[in-house]
Amino acid sequence: MRATWDEYRADDGDWAAETAEALHALTPDDWYARVPRCLATRFSDEKPIDEIDRHMRETEDSWLWFDGYASLMGLRALLDACVDVETVTLDLTDLIGGGWIEADVALCETRRKEDPLEPRPLAPTVVLGEGSSDIRVLQRSLAVLYPERQDYFSFFNHAELSVDGGTAYLVKFLKAFAAARAPFRMIAVFDNDTAGIQAFRQAIALGLPDNMIVMHLPDVELARAYPTVGPQGVHLVDVNGQAAGIELYLGRAALLLRGELRPVRWTGYNQAARAYQGEVESKWDVERAFLEQLETFGNASDARAAFPELASVWEAIFAAVQRSAEAAERRLHGRVREI
Repeated sequence: MRATWDEYRADDGDWAAETAEALHALTPDDWYARVPRCLATRFSDEKPIDEIDRHMRETEDSWLWFDGYASLMGLRALLDACVDVETVTLDLTDLIGGGWIEADVALCETRRKEDPLEPRPLAPTVVLGEGSSDIRVLQRSLAVLYPERQDYFSFFNHAELSVDGGTAYLVKFLKAFAAARAPFRMIAVFDNDTAGIQAFRQAIALGLPDNMIVMHLPDVELARAYPTVGPQGVHLVDVNGQAAGIELYLGRAALLLRGELRPVRWTGYNQAARAYQGEVESKWDVERAFLEQLETFGNASDARAAFPELASVWEAIFAAVQRSAEAAERRLHGRVREI
């Protein structure tokens, strides 16, 4: 939309200048802040306070609907903006009066029955990891680094029923969920080590349904020259893809022991992957130090700056989920056009 109005202004369109400038001034935070008042005054006689308010209160092409009129993503954003609202109702009067639906229709119940296995676009995405430690770190870190996104994710709880963990089990879980045609979006996060990359490739080869996303922890700069210990002594090695478990994403401070980075110790050779596997020494101490430090942050931006590796993990997760959601919406629109 910004590009379109910039083009209007560039084509000798002084008439478009005010709208183009307003669009560039409208940030996501500003949009969220304006929504409650806009909804309360949209159909009143109150004059708009500025150009942004005028466009948000329009009946057609309203800036309230940044993702298209009545899109589910737009509805979710409106709900998020109205934090004090406890009850939301859907007025069907015009639909019934216009003959589009019957007066006694059970709309929500009917919609659920139409396709019970269709992934719900507004349902939380379930995060699966290799074990309880990965899940604990991801769940606790999301609450501090990106608190505004907590409602969009839930987490597979290994500890609740003593569910087995590990790369092999994670692949088995994916197979089971796919066979059951689980009707929700999930993302499996593998470690960025030898075993994790091998299992990640196995999961990709399964041809899982579109609502099941697989990824591995991203490469990070800290791991490109990391101290390692093996039969040949101590060396700085790029351990991305070989020994970058979740511990390497918990911040430099948690990895330090007496001023030095805790080394990765090579634990064995993976014949199938033709590569060595390693892990950080005393990884439980690393996690404990991380969790203690995490509790000291009251500001999300400060926490992201302190844990850039972990922030990169969440940015990768957000991007993967967004791609999946956009693909699902395109498929839905395609089916609507066919009807």
